Amino acid sequence: MNYIDRLCDHPWKNGRNDTPFEAYVDGCEKITDGCLEQLDVISEIRASLEKQISEFESGNPEACSKEQIEVIRLYKGFADTETRLILFELDFLIAYKHLLLSKTDWDYRFFVRRIYTLMHETREGFVKPTGKAMNLLKETIGEDSFSGYERNRKYMNQFFQNNDTLFKKVRDKSDAHKDDVEIQIKIIEDISVKDSRKLIEEFFDIISGLSVTLFPIFATLLKYIKGL
Repeated sequence: MNYIDRLCDHPWKNGRNDTPFEAYVDGCEKITDGCLEQLDVISEIRASLEKQISEFESGNPEACSKEQIEVIRLYKGFADTETRLILFELDFLIAYKHLLLSKTDWDYRFFVRRIYTLMHETREGFVKPTGKAMNLLKETIGEDSFSGYERNRKYMNQFFQNNDTLFKKVRDKSDAHKDDVEIQIKIIEDISVKDSRKLIEEFFDIISGLSVTLFPIFATLLKYIKGL
């Protein structure tokens, strides 16, 4: 590999579904603005829920009822999950935009390594309702909304079962941490331009689908809480 001036055979410049390459670049900033707005909203929601939970646990009888607290705690779990998704999307979009603008192999592989690290570190922390919480959620939001969330969460888990060994290796030995220089170089050289596009797009599609399924859950749970 020529680390200085070899031009990258950039896979995104070939387009996807007839989408112009420039549309990917322009879209990053627009999506980022939307994510920042979502983060402001969800931060206010989380603060309100945390206050209600804290007041209930301190023994304040006016905070909320015992029936409400179960839903509030569940809702807080989904709010935390949505926050993790938004934070991932913001970090991802910054790295993704620079990846799109990469001109050399070294540029490209640097941002692929960053994105692989982000993907590896986003594999946990998602709500997995079980038992009473799962039954309550199904009753509150309906079977279809619950199934949509669970389906996308399982897609994500399967994706990591198939690919996280690669992401962890890249993270641990050439990005977040450093290994022997020969190992670092070998890992960097082995990053496939073609395969990296497939993995990055597949994961972002899963994350986007997971995020979309959270919106009806938020709307329904909030309405349910206010109705109690």
